[in-house]
Amino acid sequence: MDPVIGFIFIGWCSGFLGSMVGLGGGIIMVPALTMVYGVDIKTAISASLVSMIATSVMASSVFAKKDLIHFKLGLILITTTIVGSFAGSYLAIFLRGPVLMMLFATLMVIAAFSMVYRIYRRPDNDNPSPDENIDHSSGFLDIQGKYSLEGPTRVYVVHRVPANIVLSTFAGCLSGMLGVGGGIIQVPIMHMVGRVPIKIATATSSFMIGFTGLAGALIYFLHDQISPVITASMVIGIIAGSYLGSRVAVKAQSIVISWILILALLITSTRMFAKAW
Repeated sequence: MDPVIGFIFIGWCSGFLGSMVGLGGGIIMVPALTMVYGVDIKTAISASLVSMIATSVMASSVFAKKDLIHFKLGLILITTTIVGSFAGSYLAIFLRGPVLMMLFATLMVIAAFSMVYRIYRRPDNDNPSPDENIDHSSGFLDIQGKYSLEGPTRVYVVHRVPANIVLSTFAGCLSGMLGVGGGIIQVPIMHMVGRVPIKIATATSSFMIGFTGLAGALIYFLHDQISPVITASMVIGIIAGSYLGSRVAVKAQSIVISWILILALLITSTRMFAKAW
């Protein structure tokens, strides 16, 4: 198979699966490029960061139509996430390839167990009470949101916004360092710390990753770590994949796909640990 066709296919799979489960395509793209085609991990990370911009645009266009993105929360968290992305990308430039592979493999294991948690989360976490039954009290900087998916409009309160802001710096650092969407950290933070419904957290994270991807990609560009052919191929594939994956994510339960991805993450992380050693 022509490598360019293979890169496009990897991009499509990454965009489709990443947007469906809310973890971002980088968690699939980077190991696929390094394990299948032997691409240098820093080149793979830079391609992933650029592709995150396309993923964000396509996924956000779908989620915004469903009113699932909490733009105010996203813009607040972006301020520190971008700072973290700059720092993480700069640090990654000077780390050795095997070290980055070990870090990425560890991240994949964490992502797998994070997805297991989300599968077995309490069912009421995704269904806040209707307007008349919800407690609207909030603390410092806490904000409200609402959404409606084939039912009555539901209102929720975003709790512990300051804590979310601080933790978003770490999410951005991880994103810039390893080329993954900050959703691997950002979604659980918004959901568990901020008590944001999981679909709102996923959609808001998809909106944010474009900004963190741009910040991180700039550092790699300045250090000549971006391959135009690989990156362009990834973007072509990921645009189509993320658009379709986002549409499916809005309507369908993705438990089966989630379990397939969990298994793939665990197997691939094992191989990456072995290769790094």
